[in-house]
Amino acid sequence: MTIPKRILAVDDEERVLFVLRESLKGLGDAYEIITAHSGREALTKAEEQAIDLLITDLRMPDVDGVALTQALRTSQPELRVIWITAYNSYAAEAQRLDIRQYLRKPLDVEEVREAALTALRPRILVVEDQPDEQRLYTRALQKVGYNVIAVSTEPEAREMLHSKHFDLVCCDIHLGKAQAFDLLLEYWDRLREQHTTVVIISGDPRYRDPSEELGVEFYIEKPISISSLVILTERLLSRNRPIARIGAG
Repeated sequence: MTIPKRILAVDDEERVLFVLRESLKGLGDAYEIITAHSGREALTKAEEQAIDLLITDLRMPDVDGVALTQALRTSQPELRVIWITAYNSYAAEAQRLDIRQYLRKPLDVEEVREAALTALRPRILVVEDQPDEQRLYTRALQKVGYNVIAVSTEPEAREMLHSKHFDLVCCDIHLGKAQAFDLLLEYWDRLREQHTTVVIISGDPRYRDPSEELGVEFYIEKPISISSLVILTERLLSRNRPIARIGAG
């Protein structure tokens, strides 16, 4: 049974909250919509159940949207967030909290739905030091709708794994002189806690057995078929992914 994605919508204006609630209902039964009239009420509701996506106004009288985001990200680092604002004065806070999506008032129903679906797209980390291969993997996965971040060095991969949540990590074993396998070992407990799927790509068959012993979901030997990579990714990520109904009333 598929677990619904929970979306928490927060705004102190009832008419705005109504538009958010009715817009998001159009995504279908695979999404559970929770609303709150204040930041304080949102904190209480988020304590009762895990949230997948927060859509919040920034200017609220008790706990504003920035403080709400900070508080929820402390307990749920993987939380996706969309800010509602009519102002351009939150750039520094947005960068610090890795906020990449905004909604502008007055809200448009289709824009709200599309923003929510975009935010909830599976996030994939591609770790590959060969530029041509990295570009091929990234473009193919983006083309079918995934949110892809690509890095080519061990420090970049470390920063991403430390600061962000990913649904899937697609990782080459060798990153120049560095061994990505050691990095995966270091972050393995964190990846398991976040239910992150891991796919290892390698031209070195010596890593197949250690990868299986570690619990890696799939091991691919180079050269790989891009279409096979996309099909595999779809299969691995579709196990717990709800399907939205676009354009529902």
